[in-house]
Amino acid sequence: MKKLWFFMALCATLIGFTSCDSDDDRKPEMEDFWLLPSENFGASLTAIASAETSRGFTASTTDNVLTVTKTVEGVPFVWKYIGDADGNYRYAMCNVPTEYVAQLKALLISKKGYVENASYSLNADYTVFCNTTNETFATFYNGDGAYFLFGPYDESLYSWTRLSLIREETGLLLPFLGYGADVTLLKHYAARAGYTEHKNTDESRGFYFYETHNDTYPAVAYWFDEETKTQLVEARLYFDGSNMPSIADVKAAMKDIGYDYTYSLDPNDESQIFFDYENKKTIYVAYDKPEGYEGTFLPCIKFTNVTVENNIPPKEVNFPWLPIKVYDMTIDEAIAWVQSQSWCGERDADYFGIWPMFKTNIPEFPLIVLMDDDGTYAAGIVFAETSLVLRALSIRDTIENVYKCVYKEGSSLYPTFLSTDSSLEVPYEFQYIYDAGMWGYPALVVEPQ
Repeated sequence: MKKLWFFMALCATLIGFTSCDSDDDRKPEMEDFWLLPSENFGASLTAIASAETSRGFTASTTDNVLTVTKTVEGVPFVWKYIGDADGNYRYAMCNVPTEYVAQLKALLISKKGYVENASYSLNADYTVFCNTTNETFATFYNGDGAYFLFGPYDESLYSWTRLSLIREETGLLLPFLGYGADVTLLKHYAARAGYTEHKNTDESRGFYFYETHNDTYPAVAYWFDEETKTQLVEARLYFDGSNMPSIADVKAAMKDIGYDYTYSLDPNDESQIFFDYENKKTIYVAYDKPEGYEGTFLPCIKFTNVTVENNIPPKEVNFPWLPIKVYDMTIDEAIAWVQSQSWCGERDADYFGIWPMFKTNIPEFPLIVLMDDDGTYAAGIVFAETSLVLRALSIRDTIENVYKCVYKEGSSLYPTFLSTDSSLEVPYEFQYIYDAGMWGYPALVVEPQ
């Protein structure tokens, strides 16, 4: 009996040892060893390297790319942290062993709060997951090898990691506008969008040309900086020459993404320049044939990070508005009204020795004149230092939306806006005079129609 109990105890011990060996040899769960990269976007690569070194990674930096390596539970990690021209962290990427891709996707969904968003990819090789709580995203590429991109979930217009492919409000096929971004991000964006690279793409010149398979916008092109060919500086969206959008449609689409039409007060002016006043970016609506393109002539919308701020009108100005309803008050009443305004300075010598003229305390608009017709206020003139300040967007907005005036077709020499108020005995008009002309300054004239 003693031998039997000894044998049973020995078996139990051996089973215990076998069980422990099995635990030691088991394959670890992905959540036990998978290390997501830093979410400290915008930090310097130097700071990221220090933090990753403290986690046991080996770090090295070349050309604003920080590479960190570490082996965890037998699995090698090689993360690349991509920085911008200032060396600040913008996104990360790594190769993922194929056998771990399915597990990693499952982990992101079940444990990390990510949700797949199919609308961000028209390419079956790409899967996009977003975490709106942490404001991060993860994109998997399962084509020739497996890649994992990780970055801030940022849908702003100039984001390096913008995921959306189109603006639903206007149907505008919005190009990738991550100015300063590297070629890798552009290529992944174009691939997710389902574009086909055109044969005229020339990477040696930093030029990338894609067919979009969109009926309205059939092609898009990208230019990188001439010196290094590594930083995005321009995008062009080509539209079908036989199906060109109207000027009104273009204006609506540009306004939707934060750009104002700025170049001319004349709607018939073919020089269409739009400016993002907040971010100092420019859009030209041009009619250039794309370089090297062998197909049908394609006009385009040119997006650039080159600012023309000093050559466009300001968005808003302090403007010395004069009484609008001409022949509605006496000249003495008009003078009293002007003198009661906060912008009014001292009275100057009469203009041409006839009409009352006043200095203002607004440097951009130094003088105003009231025109007298037998004791009646008959017209007014506001003089501007430059034609650019006279073209300020706020002035035109006031003329059109507050005073309900419309542009007079064919008035290209001196763009004119006419009152639509039928109740007025004497309707008025605004006339912009850009050059010095008869007045000696650029001027806006309020006068009877």
